[in-house]
Amino acid sequence: MKQFKNLVKITFIIMALIFTTSASAGGQLKLNFSIQLHGNGVNFGNGNYDNHYGHYHRNSYGRKYYCNINHNNYWNKPKPKPKHYLKLRNKKALIRHMRKLGYRHLHRIARKGKNYVLRAISPRGHKVWLKIDRRNGKIRKRKVLVWNIYK
Repeated sequence: MKQFKNLVKITFIIMALIFTTSASAGGQLKLNFSIQLHGNGVNFGNGNYDNHYGHYHRNSYGRKYYCNINHNNYWNKPKPKPKHYLKLRNKKALIRHMRKLGYRHLHRIARKGKNYVLRAISPRGHKVWLKIDRRNGKIRKRKVLVWNIYK
């Protein structure tokens, strides 16, 4: 079907070149032809506004003016892909990860932006406050709240 459409387009282009070509005295060749095939336009012109995305608007007084902004590309920019936090997607994964590192009694777990904030007991027995990156599980900040002096 696509080959047939392309064949029809090429046929119309050749017909346009044969029947609507006119040469002026200055040796300039003018091509003026347009056709609409199922929403796909084939347009030829030599006017001042040859941009493939240019079009006309009307102002508040009804006068036409030319606009060369492609509104689809201007307003519908591709959105950035969402970042996936692979390692620590939820609290269970965080708890599993922290227990592997030797932390225990994890509580007051809160998600703040790209990080998790929690309280725990460190492998050395200190009560600590931790800030952990959700993307890779690294400990960003560590603050000792209560020192374990008996170890």
